[in-house]
Amino acid sequence: MRPSTEIETLNRAFFPREWQIALMTPRIAQQSLAQLLAQFPAVVLLGPRQVGKTTVALAETEKHAGVLYLDLELPSAQRQMDDPEAFLLAHRGRLVILDEVQRLPELSAVLRGVIDIRRREGEAAGQFLLLGSASGVLLQQASESLAGRAAQLELAPFQAREVLPAWHGNVGKRLVRARKVYVRDSGIVHALLGLASLEAVLAHTVAGASWEGFVIEQLLAPSASAAASSCRTAHGAEADLVLRFHDGETWVVEIKRASALTTSKGFHQAATDVGATKRLLLAPVATSYPTRVGVAVMPPCRGQAAGRPRKAIAVPHCWRER
Repeated sequence: MRPSTEIETLNRAFFPREWQIALMTPRIAQQSLAQLLAQFPAVVLLGPRQVGKTTVALAETEKHAGVLYLDLELPSAQRQMDDPEAFLLAHRGRLVILDEVQRLPELSAVLRGVIDIRRREGEAAGQFLLLGSASGVLLQQASESLAGRAAQLELAPFQAREVLPAWHGNVGKRLVRARKVYVRDSGIVHALLGLASLEAVLAHTVAGASWEGFVIEQLLAPSASAAASSCRTAHGAEADLVLRFHDGETWVVEIKRASALTTSKGFHQAATDVGATKRLLLAPVATSYPTRVGVAVMPPCRGQAAGRPRKAIAVPHCWRER
């Protein structure tokens, strides 16, 4: 296989979107959400955009029969809610998930009446799951209009207990099972450290870790279906990233920021230990090329942009190529 198609193959190997619910990283809030749905008629799940509210909510569809999901950002969904009282009462006996509920601020008063009707009909809990950004308006609506009827739960970004685990398997060697923690959004890292330019980033000690987190994000963001981990043994074998696919393939990835693009003996030993079918070295290079030791070298951003059907990835300005 040509090296330039390695990442394209990675994208094709990812599973369809509907499988992601079963393969998602378990969130600490998931258990709390299930408990609150069993106790309250409605639960308001709050959190910033892209934090995973929809994924966590849709995981509840596996536990409830006949769940109705409506994304209120869509014009078609908003049209269905032209008469919200009639629409919501038509779906009694089901858990109704309303995403981006802040789009319809007048909905709270209607929900209060519908909840009370369903309560009188014997539905004490698990009627509605409302998703929205943690804005002051939404919090006020939930506390006033839905007082006594809705519980609030905030979904925070990934915590250290929820991030990439160390690879484990029977390789006949002593594995170091310590988790490696990355902040996958390098832009947040740079902003918190006040690094506004590429020169500032490169002069900071965080540059290497930031680059690794950025590259890992480019590989993992399109889908969560590949099992991702790191690998290190007590004998010095180490790989930055191990991707295991359900078709049996295992890819071992080395991430480099420096211009000296060599792979260590420890990397190749780790690849052998985990039974790697592909060995990749991702670095800020202009083009992809093979090496005589069986490693494909490629740039992470351009490799992702070439993958179908994925779109080109916007590179944060502090890591943009000049």
